[in-house]
This record gives sequence, C-alpha cells and structure tokens, in this order.
Amino acid sequence: MTSATAPSRLRGILRATERGYRLETDDGHIWRVEGAVPAAELVDRSVVVEAYRRTATLLDLLWIGPAE
Repeated sequence: MTSATAPSRLRGILRATERGYRLETDDGHIWRVEGAVPAAELVDRSVVVEAYRRTATLLDLLWIGPAE
C-alpha cells in the first residue's frame, strides 16, 4: 500500500518578490510558492490556493484563484 499526501487548500495574500511568489496566511505563516505561475492580477490580493506542502515553507502550487 502506498501512502499519498493530499494537497492542502490555503487562504492568504499573494505577494511578488524578486525571487518569485509567496503566500502570507492569516496566521502569519509565509510560504514560498513554486509550480504553476500565478496570474499577475492576483498579486497583493486575497487568494485561495491548492498545493502540496513540500517543506515547512514551500508550496508546490496546483491552482490559485481569488478568495472573493
């Protein structure tokens, strides 16, 4: 039997940095976002993401959309 990890759904503010994107969640956690490239119009907005948690600070993004 293989153990598969399900993706997580998180909410927060998407930020653009010189090195890529990050997600700032309401609890103060900051995630690096890799994988699918978010649309520029989502930067500095409240978003919902579905992603695999690869490390304590890295998300492998599957999809992203506005939280409103």
